[in-house]
Amino acid sequence: MTGFARAAGTTGPVQWAWEVRSVNGRGFDVRLRVPNGYDAVGEVARTALQKTLARGQCQLSLNLTKPESKARVRIDEALLARLAEAVARVPVPEGIAPATMDGLLSIRGVVEAEDEAATEPDALARDLAEGVVRLVADLVEARRAEGRALAEIVAAQVARMGVLTQAAEDCPARRPEA
Repeated sequence: MTGFARAAGTTGPVQWAWEVRSVNGRGFDVRLRVPNGYDAVGEVARTALQKTLARGQCQLSLNLTKPESKARVRIDEALLARLAEAVARVPVPEGIAPATMDGLLSIRGVVEAEDEAATEPDALARDLAEGVVRLVADLVEARRAEGRALAEIVAAQVARMGVLTQAAEDCPARRPEA
């Protein structure tokens, strides 16, 4: 059966949306599109579809929208002071320039940029997994609804064929005496 489902939500500042489209097919195939770094979550979604559906071709995608955030810069002033004291104690050999502020600031751990709109990765993974559960349930219901609609159409066509068959049987031209 064909079907479409969408599950969306927000986790912290991140807006996410799962979408799946399925079309009829003899076997079962899932094509997956997820942003870089979300392959594991995509495989969880693929597995959930495989456990639920037996046939068809599904296109599953995850879209993430992160707001543009400003990085907050933090300088570890205590570390910078200790580095400056240590450099001052070391005699500088001839031909080598003494340490400069930009050189000290480039040492790992002195300057750190923190994303103000950071999202807890565990919370996002949990919400994405819950979204997959809703997505699969909605897709199954969409496929069932299409099946019910097709069953009504086929039943109406079969009933119409019965009426036409009876009309043909009752036609006077089919009787030898006519």
